[in-house]
Amino acid sequence: RLTRRFTSEIAVIIGPEKDIPAPDVYTNSQTMAWIMDTYSMGVGYSVPGVVTGKPLEIGGSLGRNEATGRGVVFVVEEAYKEMGWNLKGARVAIQGFGKVAHHLAQQLTKDRVRLIVTDVNKERLEQAKDEFKATVVLPEEIFDAESICRNRYSQLSVESNANSTGHRGAQHRQREHSGL
Repeated sequence: RLTRRFTSEIAVIIGPEKDIPAPDVYTNSQTMAWIMDTYSMGVGYSVPGVVTGKPLEIGGSLGRNEATGRGVVFVVEEAYKEMGWNLKGARVAIQGFGKVAHHLAQQLTKDRVRLIVTDVNKERLEQAKDEFKATVVLPEEIFDAESICRNRYSQLSVESNANSTGHRGAQHRQREHSGL
């Protein structure tokens, strides 16, 4: 009922020649079918073009569920080509592991890409880990500023001093910055 009421309220700003709603967070093809049906009842005839993501049986498109994730894959592949990098075996970080990210992971792992995934939903993290062998990172690990600074300075010190002063100099610089 909520979706139908919402649709009747926004009917003046949506339509095939205006704004076309698409599935998003907490929606699915059924939600889009309700929107299409409610809009169509208001105009007096069936208007399949009012929404995307509806079921195949009422004019939906095959592959719509995967389309956004597949589009992201195309962008990633082209970016890697432009940079002259090889995507096979690369590490790719994904923030949030919802519908789009799941389809993205399916496509990327075909190219043997290693995934690093973060999400506030621990069940999604487990899914990423189990299904795609992803390295999972909890959001609180990302936002631990002290740890980030410590790791950043340690890494920079080791890299910048390893060549000029050898291993001992790198260890000394690492200890210097560990108090951050």
